[in-house]
Amino acid sequence: MPAVPETTRLLLRSVQPWPAYVVSPLRDVLAWNDAAAWLLTDFSELPAGRRNLAWFTFCDPRAQDLFVDWEAVAAGNAHRLRDTLAADGHNGRGSELVNTLAAQSPAFADNWERHDVRGPNTGRKKLMHPEAGPLTLEYANYLQPGPDRLELVVMTAPEDSATHRALMRQLRRSM
Repeated sequence: MPAVPETTRLLLRSVQPWPAYVVSPLRDVLAWNDAAAWLLTDFSELPAGRRNLAWFTFCDPRAQDLFVDWEAVAAGNAHRLRDTLAADGHNGRGSELVNTLAAQSPAFADNWERHDVRGPNTGRKKLMHPEAGPLTLEYANYLQPGPDRLELVVMTAPEDSATHRALMRQLRRSM
């Protein structure tokens, strides 16, 4: 797995209350802050090989309950994997991941067969959080310089929103 630069790790901790994480082109979650662990899942509780957004989305039953727009999130993860493998067709780990996901998730296999490709982007995610209820966050992917093509993903919400208030409550609890 690629190493996350220390400057990026410091940035992750400093952007609280915003959920943020670093992901590899294969969707491996390499580093995250407390807000991301609370919002999505505590990736430290997953085996290292399962700290992957595509695996979480397609194979962890909590994801379908969490993402209100699960179909769009699922399709986006398949599109991003296809983008990565289109750029590096001899990526053994990527091929293994695709084969594993296709064997474990018919939904992944269906999405993969569509051959849609999408790179980093911005957007909105609606979640039904098990503690906080409905949340809506805007996200942006920031490409990190270097050969590993790491992305810093930061999720935000307007300061006058219920989502922002929920994130602030969680931040106060975690201090």
